[in-house]
Amino acid sequence: MDVRCYYIAQGFVIAGFGYSFSRLNSRIQVIVNLAWYFGWPICRALSIGHFPKTEIGNGDNASLTEAILVCLVGLAVPFTIAVLLAPWENFGAS
Repeated sequence: MDVRCYYIAQGFVIAGFGYSFSRLNSRIQVIVNLAWYFGWPICRALSIGHFPKTEIGNGDNASLTEAILVCLVGLAVPFTIAVLLAPWENFGAS
């Protein structure tokens, strides 16, 4: 079980930082884009198609409030999955 969490976390690190270590702005933009693409369908499903108004491919044109809310949802999803998959009962055991 803990091996899967490692590979999930490694995938997010590679996706966010893999090919652009030299430029901080591009790394941040990749993370924001991943958060947008994770959060957009969840927000759209929970609001039954009403939020966000911006299409999935137009995240750069979203309002600041809309972008922050969608990206927070998008960041919460992988974190929640990692927490649920983590073997907390064996944490620190050798």
